[in-house]
Amino acid sequence: FFSRTMKLCSMTIALSAFGLVGAEDPGVVAQFINKIQYGQGILDLGGSFAEGKSLDTLDLSPGDFLKFNKAIERVRDFASAISIRDLEGPVLDDQHGRRDEDSVHSFEYVEEHAIRSANLAGLSYMTDEEISSGDNIFSPELVGVEINTMFTSFDGALRFITAYDPSDDTVVASFRGTVNAEDWLYDLNTIKTNPYVDFPEVYVHEGFYKSYSAMKDEISRSLAALSDEKGTNKVKITGHSLGAAQAMLLAYDMAKGNIRSLSALEVTSMYTFGCPRVGDASFASSVRSLNMVHNRVVHHRDIVPHVPTSGPLMAFEHTAREVYYEDEEWTPGKFTLCSDKDGEDDNCSRSLWSYSVQDHCEYVGVVICG
Repeated sequence: FFSRTMKLCSMTIALSAFGLVGAEDPGVVAQFINKIQYGQGILDLGGSFAEGKSLDTLDLSPGDFLKFNKAIERVRDFASAISIRDLEGPVLDDQHGRRDEDSVHSFEYVEEHAIRSANLAGLSYMTDEEISSGDNIFSPELVGVEINTMFTSFDGALRFITAYDPSDDTVVASFRGTVNAEDWLYDLNTIKTNPYVDFPEVYVHEGFYKSYSAMKDEISRSLAALSDEKGTNKVKITGHSLGAAQAMLLAYDMAKGNIRSLSALEVTSMYTFGCPRVGDASFASSVRSLNMVHNRVVHHRDIVPHVPTSGPLMAFEHTAREVYYEDEEWTPGKFTLCSDKDGEDDNCSRSLWSYSVQDHCEYVGVVICG
């Protein structure tokens, strides 16, 4: 209780001072508070801490979420200056967790496979010229991987690659994320759409779905042709950031049999990195009912997995299963396998109360972007 109180007091003092430090004109302070609406925000955030809730349970737009998080980062600096040490780590106690220790995982997490998938995700950030040059193709880890299709949208915003990986006889779909995650978060909306006729109650993020749909036909043709050419029906899907959301939507379509040309293919491996919330609770439930193979890897305080928020108005919800690397520096084998039933496991990254854009690009020792 004392630890939680110290956190809340230091946060409130620092946030209250945040709009005052360096501002001599009271009008500037008033404008600052009105613009970011910290008055109500502090009350909401303080109440959330007191109730043992995470920041991403608040109904904040991704842009406001990012602004508020920056203010909280100032709290960290403030707390450090006055030697409050208890601000690191989870704000929630173990009793708040939802993990079912008796649950049986329907899929396993293999760190070596995650590392390979992270390299494949990083490969999608390379230009066609860089890949075609053959110089190391992103990582020695990928020697032997045969690139098939390199697709980039006309405006350069969307990109995927397909490839054949002889190490496990799979065809690969790898989706690139956004080039600038911070700018993307500021512009990200929270509109949902329900594109599934047979599941009208399932809603997903409209922007994620539109970006995936813009590539759906092209990647389906590429995977089908490559599968026929290589004589394998096994598919490995990966992606980072926005690309992780697109990877999830492709896997969901394949699991539901929505893509006829891929109906004979089976997703045998799916690792995503820094994935935002893709849909609502009904989507998460539907994913669970389909028993989809998916390991959703989260690094330390990466901010992207915490948007869009899961408050009662936004009502987005993560899919299981999260694999959480709590430390800033990657230590092989040191991770938490979170609930395979609940994507919002309070024992994992949801337990954090401040986040970092800087933790978004590096996963399992691989610098995927940046």
